[in-house]
Amino acid sequence: MTRESPGTPASGAPNPATPVKAGASLASSASKNSKQQDASSSPGPSRSVTTGKQKAAVDLNNKGLQIEDGTDNEEGKASASDSQVPNESNRHDLNDLRYHIRSEVHPDGPIYDEQLKAVLRQTKQQLSAMQRTMEQCPLVTDGASSLYNLAKQTEDLAQFKYPVTRTIGVVGESGVGKSSLLNSLLDVKRLARLSGNGMAVTNIVTEYCYTDSTEYRFIVEYMSSEEVTELLEELLQSYRAHFTEAFKEVKDLYERKRIKRIAERAEETFNSVFGNIAGFSLDMLAAEGADADVTALNYLKAMAKSVRSQRPGGLEMPTYVCVAQTIEDLAKELRGFTCDSAKSDVPTIWPFVRIIRVYLSSEVLSTGLIFADLPGLRDLNYARVRATERYMRRCDGVFAVTNMNRAVDGEALDDIISRCGKDKPICIICTHSENVDADDTIEDDRSPSVAREVKRMKEEKDKLQKRFAELTKKRHQENGEVGLKASTEEHEARDELETMKFTLKKYLVEHRNNFIKADIRAKLSRKAMNNEPKIFCVSNKDWETYRYSEVEKSVADRHLLLSGVVDLKRYCQTIPAEAQFKAVASFLQGRVPALATSVSQWLLKGSVDLEAERAEKLRKVLGKVQDDFDAWSQVLSTLRDNLRSDFRNNVLSRMDDLDEDWSQQAIDSGDDWSTLHWATYKACCNRDGRYTDSHGTSHNWNETLILPVRRELGDDWEKTNNVARHLVRKAVSQIDDIFERGSKVLEANLDLERRTLGNLIWSLTLRKRNIGDRVEVILSDFLGSTRSIRFDALFSHDSSDIAGIMHRVYKLCQKPYGTGSASVRVAYMENHLARRDMFAKLRGFMEVEQRKAIDKAVDEMETVMATEFDALSTDIQNVAGTEGELSESRRFSKEAAKIKESVEELNQLGAEVGRVLEHLQSLRERSELSGDADT
Repeated sequence: MTRESPGTPASGAPNPATPVKAGASLASSASKNSKQQDASSSPGPSRSVTTGKQKAAVDLNNKGLQIEDGTDNEEGKASASDSQVPNESNRHDLNDLRYHIRSEVHPDGPIYDEQLKAVLRQTKQQLSAMQRTMEQCPLVTDGASSLYNLAKQTEDLAQFKYPVTRTIGVVGESGVGKSSLLNSLLDVKRLARLSGNGMAVTNIVTEYCYTDSTEYRFIVEYMSSEEVTELLEELLQSYRAHFTEAFKEVKDLYERKRIKRIAERAEETFNSVFGNIAGFSLDMLAAEGADADVTALNYLKAMAKSVRSQRPGGLEMPTYVCVAQTIEDLAKELRGFTCDSAKSDVPTIWPFVRIIRVYLSSEVLSTGLIFADLPGLRDLNYARVRATERYMRRCDGVFAVTNMNRAVDGEALDDIISRCGKDKPICIICTHSENVDADDTIEDDRSPSVAREVKRMKEEKDKLQKRFAELTKKRHQENGEVGLKASTEEHEARDELETMKFTLKKYLVEHRNNFIKADIRAKLSRKAMNNEPKIFCVSNKDWETYRYSEVEKSVADRHLLLSGVVDLKRYCQTIPAEAQFKAVASFLQGRVPALATSVSQWLLKGSVDLEAERAEKLRKVLGKVQDDFDAWSQVLSTLRDNLRSDFRNNVLSRMDDLDEDWSQQAIDSGDDWSTLHWATYKACCNRDGRYTDSHGTSHNWNETLILPVRRELGDDWEKTNNVARHLVRKAVSQIDDIFERGSKVLEANLDLERRTLGNLIWSLTLRKRNIGDRVEVILSDFLGSTRSIRFDALFSHDSSDIAGIMHRVYKLCQKPYGTGSASVRVAYMENHLARRDMFAKLRGFMEVEQRKAIDKAVDEMETVMATEFDALSTDIQNVAGTEGELSESRRFSKEAAKIKESVEELNQLGAEVGRVLEHLQSLRERSELSGDADT
């Protein structure tokens, strides 16, 4: 998934409200809603005031993306990796820490090459210097001048940061150590949400994004009124399923436990949100009688509106921003949006939060990663499951977190993999790797040689333990030189004992890790997955213990390495590495040289006085090239139409042809379902169509309905993706033809003005490359989007389109109970299927989503091409002006001479850039040929 630059909200996010400084309580924030709403109309958010002492502490956080260079930035500020440490509230002074994040070795890969970092840094510095030179010319303030536009382009390139991020969804059941893992990766203490008893309290999606700001901040996006209503409906239905007479009809013991568990979670949510409201009664939610559920829902909606009006930012503000100076303040303020309120006068608001984005200067994020802390998907209500599943599939990869002891036998891992789909890259993280036991390993008969080695090492450790105890006793009994010698021997024995303890632990941990990895791979080999998952075993406990330990560095280092967190963090850095390298290479080889060429064109304009006849002929040649350039918009308009028509002809039209057959098959399936025992039928409705009865028979009504569609459309849709790829590349080829025609025209007329036309031809070459590089990224994102649309349309997971279409009728079927309810339930289902509009709705969803994906991709291409062709139009204007015109560079010749020097220095640096990139590309090709590619 392509994302915006770290440190900015995602595209389409509402304009955030004015930031509120951390330290003020949520209650006081909520009481100032009207002031915040007034402030929100200002051009930009105001920043909280920072004292001089605080400024000194937080300045250490300010650092650019890691890809920019391998050293501190120009101002000499410390790295992001140290930023979590030096704040005065962090307990540990920087000099006291034995372990530093920046000492970690980067993985191999071109993006981490020191020479590449150096030339990137030098290029940006040179661009900044050229910008300052341009600003010395009065023309730079004239918006109508060419130099004004060139200066803006130079400024943008000088501030280059990696424009794309990679989002990793982190998912796992409660208690597996997911939040602790995130704290370890982010290198912060207890930022990811933990409750008072240490259990994770993740209920909503929380993104952790990079910022080079000196402040910490987070942005809260609230649910819309429609989303709140849907959530309340789900919670109410879950509650009533257990606390009304309907529960008596549930016979299956497992189903009764499931309904009770979900109802109790709904009850906890109601008590959390409304428990402090005078007059709130759970009894009203469980009332019997006609329309009792409607009355209860209206009751909840009214109370929810009251609670939401007290939230920070107020009822009308869709977002809320909070700024903090320390990580502790950030964590404290976050808890107000992720946990139950501890104060009776402050409402609990987390159930009405859609997503939270946290921005912090963390080393692991500085390489372009976004970590998304996702709720565990089991036992969530439908609304949360659907939102979380769809978010997870938009992620570029998933970290499936599981407890080491349940990694192989537990169901959670299978559940995560099935929800991701076979194309999603998955990394399996097994936690609590420190929990090993020598005696258990000795008794394990699966590996006799390991058992013998552990037994030997344990006996040796016991001997050293006994010797250490004897020397300690001797030291207490002796004085003088004898006592001193005993003390020395005691210290040596202690060191030997600690070394032996670690050696034994390392052996046990590595053996168990390898054993678990082999078992997981064997289990996954039976699944159809396009990407073999990476597997890591980690100990968050050991990481936190030794990350801030005062023990000797060598001791801390070996424990940190054994924790597995260091290796996992190195792997995290490889995730965006390939895309980063492509972006940096495109920047250095395309965008920067293109700018330099445009500036050169500006300098060349008017450098030669042409006779009137030649000048007029030159203007005609350039006009012809410009006219041809204007055809690019028609190419993209045709591409948009072709993409839409291909999908319509090959997928949607086929759906129209088969709609009647599918609808009849659905009615026939409904007839088959009606023959089930009434309790099984009811259980299927309670479980949204998916239920395994006491005899082990599995029912999946949604899969039954969608299977004929998948059989007919699966291959057609895949062909459509191939056609889409062909159509995009055909459009790029047509754009290339425009460039080629322009180059040929210019080459045929070089005799008119060789220097300026030769420079323009080179500009065409560079701009064409820029378009090609960017379109490849857009195409990749588009194909990823269409795969996600296909998955939702043709499969039956909880957030699939068919599940959404059927969800309403399942809810309706859950309401009847008592005598005659079985026939009412069947009638509801039969009426729903008899309307024969189910697949028309599915078609509508598919058409809307595919059109959105097409429009997004083509719009992005238009933006890219408009930028490049606009720059070329300026270059053309800078070849030959009107008769008698004095060019900008000649009017300000002194400033132009300095700008020329800057361009020459930039071009000289470009030669070194080319050498470095050519060397790295050669290494990559050799690595790929050897089958050992690093990125």
